[in-house]
Amino acid sequence: MDDDTCEFYLEEDAPHVAGQLIVCTKDFDLEGESSIEDSLFSIEKLGETSEDTTYLVEYNQSMDQDEIIALFSSLQNIEYVQYNYIYELEDTLIQDTIADPYLDGYQIQQTNAEFAWSLMDIRGYQKVRVGVIDTGVDYTHPELAGVVNKELSYDVCYEETLSPISFGDHGTLVAGVIAAHNSGYDDPCRGIASGNNNDIVELVSYAVYELPNDFTCSVFLVRAMERAIADKCQVINMSLGDYHYDSYLHKSICRAYDLGIVLVGGAGNDNTTKFNMPSDLPEVISVIALDYVDDPKLNRKADFSNYGPLKDIAAPGRYITSCAMNGSYMCAGGTSLSAPIVSGVAALILAVNPSLPPIDVKNLMQDRALDLYTPGFDDYTAYGQVDAYASVQFAFRMDPGLRKSLSEQFIWRLYDIILDRQPDEDGQAYWQEKIENGLTGSEIVRYFCLSEELLNMDLDDQNYVAILYRAIFDRTPDDEGFRHWYCFLCAGGSKESLVAHFINSPEFADLCDYYGIPIGYISFPDPVEKYPSTMIFVDSVYYHMFFRETERTAMDYWCTKLNSGEITAGEFMFYMFNSDEFISMKKEDWEYVYTLYLAFFSRCPNDEEIDYWVDFLEYGVPRNDLILMFIYSKEFGDICQNYGLVR
Repeated sequence: MDDDTCEFYLEEDAPHVAGQLIVCTKDFDLEGESSIEDSLFSIEKLGETSEDTTYLVEYNQSMDQDEIIALFSSLQNIEYVQYNYIYELEDTLIQDTIADPYLDGYQIQQTNAEFAWSLMDIRGYQKVRVGVIDTGVDYTHPELAGVVNKELSYDVCYEETLSPISFGDHGTLVAGVIAAHNSGYDDPCRGIASGNNNDIVELVSYAVYELPNDFTCSVFLVRAMERAIADKCQVINMSLGDYHYDSYLHKSICRAYDLGIVLVGGAGNDNTTKFNMPSDLPEVISVIALDYVDDPKLNRKADFSNYGPLKDIAAPGRYITSCAMNGSYMCAGGTSLSAPIVSGVAALILAVNPSLPPIDVKNLMQDRALDLYTPGFDDYTAYGQVDAYASVQFAFRMDPGLRKSLSEQFIWRLYDIILDRQPDEDGQAYWQEKIENGLTGSEIVRYFCLSEELLNMDLDDQNYVAILYRAIFDRTPDDEGFRHWYCFLCAGGSKESLVAHFINSPEFADLCDYYGIPIGYISFPDPVEKYPSTMIFVDSVYYHMFFRETERTAMDYWCTKLNSGEITAGEFMFYMFNSDEFISMKKEDWEYVYTLYLAFFSRCPNDEEIDYWVDFLEYGVPRNDLILMFIYSKEFGDICQNYGLVR
């Protein structure tokens, strides 16, 4: 094979993992090649596609670069050979940790994000998933509660789900810039993509820095990129980089780009025009850091920021208040924090126009940026400072689905949220005609929520409830409400009744009022299911006493008696503990007390509580007297009140 057929990316001056190469082959099994066994310590397959296979190779460090080139040039079908390059964590320029009140939300003011949020509240949006490839993110921070997807977040160094050991200040700062909670104007930090309701973005953290070191490598970055692709991230932020070319990482970035993912990187903090990997790749939006000024029109490049012809846009880069470890805050600067500002704006754009490809997202931000320094593009501020409001406003105009009447938008959002697709022309026209002929919002939404198309998606109960919240209440579920309706389905409640409860709510009435649609009313298919709390109560007792589901006949029987007032909750409990089924279990005293706590209070007793009540029984107190004591306890009284039952 000729030398010029195989590409060698072996930059000796660039930091790399000693003794490691990344080798890409085409139609060739490197692991089975005996001629190179003596020169290599190990060969590990990193990945395989229909086009090529990539290996991590450990070689004898006594080999120089010429020997490496000679070794692989002698083989057939080698596409490229490179070092496993090291990427050090970008310096974050820490300013005063006491954030001046006037600096709070500086990046929000500079980018007009609040105006973008208000526009989105009026016109509608959908959630966007943003990947953060960085140190881990402290998802226990109050400002990030519920924002980070803990199930998907991953530590690629140790190949395990993200845990507190993976947390880091740098990644937490970046995450806060994108999505820290918006608690009002006086909130110490608000994420660019938090919105007014904290429901625009979901973050996924990919920890790539092997502790206690502050560097990562090509293998870890590609591993994170591939997970982000698999997790369907729509935006990926990379506040990291180094001055070399990395073919292995570039191919993974190209794959993400071709799949429609917007990629954003920090330009670097060395005041240089040198090529920075990965931000200066054509598929990545490279972000320059701007200085701090009162008037954004007078802004200039921060003195530390990299610059040059390969940069794409600029964003605030000094005095950025964001989240730090252990619930604290930090006022910091650097292109590490400029990049997530642009990632946040990209998320806002995709929230209102999810069909835009990455090139259109970049072009839109550049076209709507606040021009700085010299007219048009310049090396020091690129196309200017990103403007969230102008970008979102134009993104709405680019989406024909959002230039409709309110009633058309009402139909469009049902297709989008419930069926996860845009309406076809005939479907939109059909429902529009129905509305014009007086069909109520209740009837339309009921059809969508119980449609064959949705039910054939085989959603689990949790996802089904979440969709109802978004479609009918126009919000994400609160924890208490979500648990309530999920338990209703677990107790045997039907989806028909669940939909009726949602539709017959004040929140849905407000939604219909906004869109100018008559609301209507949906009757309950089963009178028992009109009282979901009673069903949940009965089902909980059966589960904790008998470890089984409640038969439907038993559920109907007890719910009818409880709802009509024929029996009280206390009488129901008394009967259950004296039922033949329970008595036949022949519980010992401690087991009996344990079951009392589970059935009455839905919790486990501690040892002290068990000993206390067992002493009663050993003194000769009848078990039925214990039942009465539990019935008249304050804790059970509060539970009955929460369920709307008479004790």
